[in-house]
Amino acid sequence: MLRRDLLAGVAAAATATATALPAMAVGGGTLRVAMIAADLPSAHRIQNNGVEGYRFLGYPPYDGLVNWDLRYHSDKPADITPGLFTAWRIDETNPLRWIFMVRKSVKFHNGTDFNADAVIWNLQRISQSPHYDATAAPNVKASVSMVGNYEKLTDSTIVMTTKYPFNFLPYLLTRILSPAQFDKVGKTWAAFGKQPAGSGAFKITRIVPGQYIEMVRNDAYWDPTRIPKLEKTGGQSDGGSDHAHRRSQVGPGGLDRGASTGVHPVTESRRFRRHALALSAHLSMTA
Repeated sequence: MLRRDLLAGVAAAATATATALPAMAVGGGTLRVAMIAADLPSAHRIQNNGVEGYRFLGYPPYDGLVNWDLRYHSDKPADITPGLFTAWRIDETNPLRWIFMVRKSVKFHNGTDFNADAVIWNLQRISQSPHYDATAAPNVKASVSMVGNYEKLTDSTIVMTTKYPFNFLPYLLTRILSPAQFDKVGKTWAAFGKQPAGSGAFKITRIVPGQYIEMVRNDAYWDPTRIPKLEKTGGQSDGGSDHAHRRSQVGPGGLDRGASTGVHPVTESRRFRRHALALSAHLSMTA
């Protein structure tokens, strides 16, 4: 539950507006990306590589309690839309008390159920709980200092109470992972990072530390309008190499896209523009 979700969402919206490829045809195929990170971002939902981590290993495999709506209004600032929470409101009798409704009939990638208990478990990750994450929690705590407490009110309702009025609380809500998967791999975050499970539109299927990660489409995703047309995707660490090196890796027989902190590689030469047009026939840009 962190401010980086907000910043990453805004950045992703800006990137989608500035560099979106024309949607041309049916989907399928595989998208392989050279990331600008010197190492793979963490795969256990709390990212250690900023926006780069969120766009590759945050948004695709993990659902948010709310989602950023990047699909329809590319000419306007992105706003939030229901995710694993279907609705939210401030208690009319208490401006510090937020009431959130939990989506039903959602499955994690390991087949277990998403529910209100899973939400509470994820929130406890940054507090003094048996599954407290001492490494990642400091990345989050300062961003949610306004939250006083939270509780499961019913099987379909979560209540959060802030220390002071804070209207932007829904924009900061966390992305969710499977508590059962954490237990299955031995109840350590290092082990979970090697065999993670969320509920997002892509499922992580393989991780080679320091090298690359592979994901496949989640055909059982709860929102049929957001099931990707892309069959597979993956990110490859470039070891901190420069933009020219990433660009040289993109093309037939190599990677499909090179991430950049500046101008997107497909805008830099006719060869990359042609490649982008061919690639766009296999992609569907979703939130």
